[in-house]
Amino acid sequence: MFIGREKELVQLNAELSDWKRRTAALIYGKRRVGKSTLIREAAKSFNGIVIYYVCVSSTFEGNLELINQSVSDALQLPGMRFNTLSDLMDYLDASKFYPRLSVRDRVAFYAVFGGSPYVLENLNKAQTLEENITHLLLKETGLVRSHIENVTMREIQKNFDARILEKIGNGKKRYTEIRDRIASNETGLLDKQLKILLDMETIQKTMPINRRSDKKKTVFQQEY
Repeated sequence: MFIGREKELVQLNAELSDWKRRTAALIYGKRRVGKSTLIREAAKSFNGIVIYYVCVSSTFEGNLELINQSVSDALQLPGMRFNTLSDLMDYLDASKFYPRLSVRDRVAFYAVFGGSPYVLENLNKAQTLEENITHLLLKETGLVRSHIENVTMREIQKNFDARILEKIGNGKKRYTEIRDRIASNETGLLDKQLKILLDMETIQKTMPINRRSDKKKTVFQQEY
């Protein structure tokens, strides 16, 4: 039951109905005077999707996780995760690539394909989201899949010397063999690069159980 606040309700509805311009409404007052109830009442007459969220006493990351869930629930989509508020809200330009879709579908496309112009211009607007995923991401020769793999590999290669994989090839190589090919002295850089490749599960390491700290006996090979 909603009683009173007729003036405030009219003002808030007027702000929400003027969707052609950016607007913000500040509602303030002491606790338990009906601020949240007023917002929910005004939202009933709003011709659009309402995402309702109240900040909690937690970290920014904790609140962002809950906001992500509120967005997913309001749009009836599987759980989406965005790392920043900008990622969550700044999809307007991306949505212009598929203007005829519903708001729900535009958000769904953005959640999957992001905002890269190269990716978005290769979407098939006549196909559903599932069909685009199948054609562009799941196929081994999918255009977007190849694009993501290439971009990812370029970023990864900034962190290690490509000659490491060249040296290891398809065979087992001792640490000293790799070191002699890559580094002329022990600077610690090779160890860091090998750790990156191990963390990526690109290579695997084998050590004697009784001499685990002996680098000369350590063998590296590609992960299969």
